Order: sequence, then C-alpha cells, then structure tokens
Amino acid sequence: MSENAQRLLEQYAKLNDEEKALVRAELLAQAEMRVRGNKSSGANGSANGSTYRATNGAVKVSRRAADHIPSGSRVTPTTEFTPLTDSLVNYFISCKNAWSHYIPTDRYRPGDEDRLDLFRKDTLDAIEPLEWLLKTYFRYEAIGMENVPQQGRAIIISNHGLLPIDGMFLNFEIMRHTGRWVRGLTDWRIYKMPLLRQFFMDMGIVVGTHENGDRLLNNEEMIFIMPGGSKEAWKSSKFRYRLLWDGRYGFIKMALRNQAPIIPSANVGTDDTYHVFFDGYTTAYKVFRSKKVLLPISLPIGLGVLPMPVKMKQYIGEPIYLPYPPEAADDQEVVKECQRLVKGRVYELIDRGLREREETMLNRFI
Repeated sequence: MSENAQRLLEQYAKLNDEEKALVRAELLAQAEMRVRGNKSSGANGSANGSTYRATNGAVKVSRRAADHIPSGSRVTPTTEFTPLTDSLVNYFISCKNAWSHYIPTDRYRPGDEDRLDLFRKDTLDAIEPLEWLLKTYFRYEAIGMENVPQQGRAIIISNHGLLPIDGMFLNFEIMRHTGRWVRGLTDWRIYKMPLLRQFFMDMGIVVGTHENGDRLLNNEEMIFIMPGGSKEAWKSSKFRYRLLWDGRYGFIKMALRNQAPIIPSANVGTDDTYHVFFDGYTTAYKVFRSKKVLLPISLPIGLGVLPMPVKMKQYIGEPIYLPYPPEAADDQEVVKECQRLVKGRVYELIDRGLREREETMLNRFI
C-alpha cells in the first residue's frame, strides 16, 4: 500500500460516522462523474491518481462540512445505503416511541358517540407506523388527490369492503396532502364494542346520525361516509363491487341541507381481501329476526386468517355540486335523482379501476 493511501486511511479512521458518510457520498459522486467522463471522451486516466485526488478532496470537504454541523444533528446523504435490518430496527423503534404515548383504555361513557371533541392527535401518531405497514402490505395508492378541497365543508363517499382500512389509508393521505383530518361517520354497532369504540373515538369518528353530520359540516369539516354500511361490507363475494345503497339517502339529504359538495371515490381491491360465501348481516337478520343484531353470520376466507395481499387503489373523482337549495332535502324525488347521480359516478370509478387492473394483468403476460 502506498504512503499516500496509508495516510488517507488513517485520516478516514479518525472521522466520526457523519463525516465518513460524507466522504463515501463524495467518492460515489466523483466516481459517477469519472464514469460519465470516460464514456463521453474515451480517455483512460490513472485510476490510482484519480482515487487519491477524490479521497483527499472528499476528506477536506467532509471536514469543512463537519465544522458547520451542529452537535447532535444527523446528516444522512441520499446515496447512503441503509441495510434492511437497520430499516426494520428503526421501524420498530418508531412504533415503540409512538405507542408509549398512547394507551387505548376504554373510557367510553354513554353519549360519547356523539361528541366532536374527543379526537386525539397522539392516536394518529401511534397508528401511523401500523398504517405504513398495512399500506405497504396492500400496495395502497390514491389517484385524484387534487380533487380534495384544501378548506371548507365536503362529504367524501366510497364503497364499503369487509376491511374498511382503506378509509383510514385515504384519511392519512388527505392529511399529508392538505393538512386536514377527515372526520368519519360510522355504524352504531361500533360503539357497542369495548376498546374498538375507544379507538374510533380517539380517531374523531362519531355515529352516523344526521345531527352529527350537520354539526361537523357547520364547523366546515370534511366528513367521510360509506353509505352501504355494514350490509355492504359483509355482502357475499358474488356481489363484489356492487353498491347496496337501496334506501340510503341520508348522505344526500345532508349534502343538500348543508350545501356541501359530494366527492365520489371508490376503492378497487377492498372486495378482494376475503372471499365471503354468504351475506353476513342478511343471514343474521333472518336467524334472529331483528335488524338490531350486533354481529354478522358469515365465513370470510383469506390467506388463512390474514387478508389476501391484493393491491388497493383508491380513485377520487371531481366534486359534485348538487344544483338544488337546502329545502330540496324534503323532496324525495330530488333526493332519489341526486343519489342516482352520485351512485353512477362511483360506479364509473369502480369500472375504471377494474378495467385498469385487468389491463395491468394482461400486460404482464404479453
């Protein structure tokens, strides 16, 4: 080993991790420049000499940069490679730090399902690592985020799958793009289940009544509704991507009363997470002869107990401004017409997603 190389190695060994990272980044950048220069000019320079100049210059650059780095700060060059094991360790550390500040004990009291002030920001911080993991599992993607308003009241509606986590994914995507957290309206059955109801409360989700929706919209909030509800969620797989909205007019009346635009959206993939052999709540209604049953009777099959790792793709359409005054909420014919309009827009998004998925699968075999 030459004297110059030995001296450089000694200098490199004295650097801290941040300075070493800068040296490696500089070497990679200069190596890439030399490769490009050789391809364009065809010149054959001395490898040892160029390496010496690059390394010596990189050490000087790193030391100059280190003089301006505040103590305790972390500098990670974009070209630095992070091993998978380190990424996993960092992920679990972030989970631990987030969950240490959030203990979802059941603090529910009657009436909490209608309160708008129980939202907890630390809940979002706690579940964000889990949201990232699940979103990676389903390869989630949102299309049409430009159609979500930056401010003002609005109602986002979507189809309902067996695992409604696509709603959570969409809410996080909207928060990252607009800074707004969407408030959800949910089925009354959720607030009959301990711990789960506390989680929903902490997420700012309330029972889906007209009064709760009106109060949120009057506060200029954006709300999220799956009109098909639990019946659509637990439908048989032979009805995949079918909207079971018969008699579901509440969201239309809410939009008319509050003059709020409706943003149609659809998730393609949500109905493929499990194979459901028969309608869960329809069967439960017939068995118990009541529509107040808490749990469905069904047999969903996925990857064992886990859902199938299907790709989820959320399509967000342009806002629909219903051309009627608030008084039209009492006109049943107008309400039905508006529901057909919105339902048609959602079906258009579903058809688009299914068509694009089929084209993608065909392209893989061509």
